[in-house]
Amino acid sequence: MLGSMLFTRCCSGARVVAGHGVKEVAGIRFPGYGAHHDHYPHRYITVACAIGTTKRDIDVFLQRLAKCWSSAIK
Repeated sequence: MLGSMLFTRCCSGARVVAGHGVKEVAGIRFPGYGAHHDHYPHRYITVACAIGTTKRDIDVFLQRLAKCWSSAIK
């Protein structure tokens, strides 16, 4: 939900990882699908940026993230 909220506010490059999903691909089971560790104990968000990103870009992103986070936890 948080990832889609950010995307609709023109924040691409963010990925929210719940870490509790399981996928099976070609008969191989992947617990914790999407996370960097099968049993990572917490949800997390990872954010990408590109060369040329400015301090203002980061500040705007953080403002949008704060608003989305506030809405998501309600």
